[in-house]
Amino acid sequence: MSSDESKQIAMEYIERFNAGDIAHAHELLDDDLVWWVAGDLPFSGDIRKPEFRKNNEMIVGLFKTFPKWIVDSAIAEGDKVAVIAHSAGDTIDGFEYRNKYHILFTVRDGKIIRADEYMDTKHCWDLLASFDAAQQHAKTEG
Repeated sequence: MSSDESKQIAMEYIERFNAGDIAHAHELLDDDLVWWVAGDLPFSGDIRKPEFRKNNEMIVGLFKTFPKWIVDSAIAEGDKVAVIAHSAGDTIDGFEYRNKYHILFTVRDGKIIRADEYMDTKHCWDLLASFDAAQQHAKTEG
């Protein structure tokens, strides 16, 4: 695949995800996908496609409306696409999730076969902690 084709696949994945349709976005992920996440989050390390989908569904379930990845820049060389992006989304308990990302996609035969995702893992921990705190509060109130 050309650099332009690889970039088109990566951008299409982000567009489909932002549209709120995880199933449609995941059609662009190879069945043998490895999505690596930096840090020591509960979902850090190498993640395979089925687990990645479960993680996506869990995380987006924390939000009032579907969170967005806003692409700040993207560059491609061969099958590699480097994306700098930031997120925007507010959780159901009022946490303002505004993270920054660098994702290196690897694309082959029209599918994403690998992604290496770097983000502010502390901000992501804060997101998960805010949800846990809201759940604990709801239990004591209910």
